[in-house]
Amino acid sequence: MKKVFFTALMLAISLTSTAQDENEKKSSVVENENETVFIKPQKVTVKKGVNTTISITGEADSAEYTYNITQGENSMAVYKETDTSWDFTIPFVNKKKSSLSTQQRGRFIVDPTFGFGVIGATQQGNGVNLSFSNGSFEYMLDRIVGLEYRTTRNSYVGVTFGLDWRNYKMLDHRWVKDGDKTLITDFPNGADIDYSRLRTLSLNLSFMYGYNFNRYVNMKIGPVVNFNTRGRINTRFALEGELVKEKLKDINIAPVTVDFKAELNFRFVGLYFKYSPCNVLNSNFGPEFKPMSAGLLFGF
Repeated sequence: MKKVFFTALMLAISLTSTAQDENEKKSSVVENENETVFIKPQKVTVKKGVNTTISITGEADSAEYTYNITQGENSMAVYKETDTSWDFTIPFVNKKKSSLSTQQRGRFIVDPTFGFGVIGATQQGNGVNLSFSNGSFEYMLDRIVGLEYRTTRNSYVGVTFGLDWRNYKMLDHRWVKDGDKTLITDFPNGADIDYSRLRTLSLNLSFMYGYNFNRYVNMKIGPVVNFNTRGRINTRFALEGELVKEKLKDINIAPVTVDFKAELNFRFVGLYFKYSPCNVLNSNFGPEFKPMSAGLLFGF
């Protein structure tokens, strides 16, 4: 009886081993057969965290083959397949994306954007004469660093840090400083007027909502909080053949102001418009005016 049982057991093991050998042979011959074949990868790596990533490296015919799957708790999976172990991005070169590919919901960004525009103003007090056509301008460096969170496939919210320099220019009057106050007066009689500028420097935080219409066109809208750090006055004119330059520091500007900003971007070029309901100068130390600006944006 024991011999019969032992003989049956060995026969079963032999049949199982033979079937496995046949499967391995069958799996290795894929060129001449029209069927799905599972090939053993050389390496499988699983990384667990906020997102779970499974990386498959190498196959029977290519050690450079890779296949990655990323699954987040609150996002769709990201699938990526390449024929090489290299995986990098070249700026300004578009890569083909699978229809299942999505960006991670939250990300840290470094995306400097340069802007230049002209400045006008509303609700101008006595003596203030600012308009888009008199040479007032601003230039800014936006999105130096920031954070963005994708709310849907095409929309996101974010906060970014930037810098803003503004020049408020007048041609028929000049800015002057009298103690702690900023005043507007006439130029001396007979003066050959060049300009009088009030200059400000601001650090700002932009809280924007963005929407991507497609891969090339997007819009952003939201408030910008300005922390105004410096105010100066530069005036230049000629009087009786002599060039007169006035440089005044420590102008009493409002420490914090808010702009409402809208952008429309196409690839690396965009248009923007800003309006502020806040006065540039501290209301107790200078005339009132509320700035607005419009201009161009250039991405790097």
